[in-house]
Amino acid sequence: MMTTRKAILIQNDEKHTNNKDIGLVKAYLMSPEGGAFDENEILCLSTHQIKKEDMITLVNELDYSFIYYTGHAGCKDRQIEIPLQNGETILESELIIENKKQWLFFDCCRTNKDAIPSPEFNFERLTNIYKKGGPKERQLWLDKMALKENFYFVYYTTLAGEFAFTNNDGGYGTQLFFLEMLNLIQSNNIQSIKSLVNHMNTINFLKEGSQQSKYKSSQSIMDDQLFPVYTASASNLSYP
Repeated sequence: MMTTRKAILIQNDEKHTNNKDIGLVKAYLMSPEGGAFDENEILCLSTHQIKKEDMITLVNELDYSFIYYTGHAGCKDRQIEIPLQNGETILESELIIENKKQWLFFDCCRTNKDAIPSPEFNFERLTNIYKKGGPKERQLWLDKMALKENFYFVYYTTLAGEFAFTNNDGGYGTQLFFLEMLNLIQSNNIQSIKSLVNHMNTINFLKEGSQQSKYKSSQSIMDDQLFPVYTASASNLSYP
């Protein structure tokens, strides 16, 4: 049976008027390592376009969903609370659906404290940094996903109670994760989800302070596995 999948990339326009994060995440998703998603499998939305009921219905219809959020969010009961259309909100837990396969990525503050200025940071932003995948890489991803137990994997670019920093290119956590992931792929030095997150937390491009990432997952995501974050053998396939 074919795995139905969508990547849902959400941006809060209130705080991000020049956000390049969406383009960076799209480039990763369309690469062999990211699953070789087609354009029509990637939805790019602003918070004011989304109704809560429609969002939950969409995720329920999919076998696999990658949900990415960048921008300002609230915090309620230690959960991220995303603003939606007409004053609605949705909690992170409401996006996790039973008996599904999901990766959620949140690049936003996890506190209701008054915002502070972001420390300066800078990443080299290159165009076409991820090579685009083709039918073979796409099928490899689908075959691996079909064999996998249901799971959820949630990646936070900052710790509970802490701020997520930004610059004119977007979120620090998004840039760090997807640009550093590329470095690890190119050096063939990527091993497990746990080691990946630990590695991210050893790097600091902020001129002042630090921003530490965190993840949580279902038991079916083991420390010695990277999929679906990284389709490990995709790079060994020849391109069509």
